[in-house]
Amino acid sequence: MRSKELSMQVKEAILKMRKQKKPIREIATILGVAKSTVWYILRKKESTGELSNAKRPARPRKTTVVDDRRIISMVKRNPFTTANQVNNTLQE
Repeated sequence: MRSKELSMQVKEAILKMRKQKKPIREIATILGVAKSTVWYILRKKESTGELSNAKRPARPRKTTVVDDRRIISMVKRNPFTTANQVNNTLQE
């Protein structure tokens, strides 16, 4: 996983500067990103037509939204609630 996600504004700025015929090195310097990042964004736009990151499948949730609310309210009432107590309450 990459440590820093590139914002959509930076991606759009890269495309805009490239349309203005600015060199890759200059774009990278102005925006403070690596040249390889600029190349990657330009290639991605050319091949997929998209700038946004693809949606990927995630791990299924263990608790429902309702369970989450119940857990939060329990812990707010008693901050010293143990994990076992929370689990027992949810089992009921």
